Amino acid sequence: MTANPFSMWFDFAQTCIRATETMVSTHNVLLARTPIIMAAWQSPFTADGRELSLMVTEKTDAFGKAARAQDRGARRLRQTGAANARDMQRLASGQPFWPDDWMRLMERNVATTVAMMALPGKMLAPYHSAVTANDRRLR
Repeated sequence: MTANPFSMWFDFAQTCIRATETMVSTHNVLLARTPIIMAAWQSPFTADGRELSLMVTEKTDAFGKAARAQDRGARRLRQTGAANARDMQRLASGQPFWPDDWMRLMERNVATTVAMMALPGKMLAPYHSAVTANDRRLR
């Protein structure tokens, strides 16, 4: 994704909309799956094993994807911080810091800021897609 500071607010608004959709769909999925869980408690041998196993595999898959997105964001933030520290060390040691160095520093920080603004949406995406798909399927 190219860093675009002009669209990050639109992306943030889309994330808010998707978060709301996720909450509403989660409610609907819970309403649909609670009877399945209750039936499994009452009679484990006649339970809907397919749906019960989907509950686990979907969650672990979504948690894994969200964790990988968070890890990529944290890695990018660490790399930017380390690069900024190297630049500031160079500046503090009296080495020349030319306009193109300042531009590179600014571009790197703007790109990281945009990436950090997009991170909640990237972390929400696996949950949103799984929950909304379940909501449609279980209706």
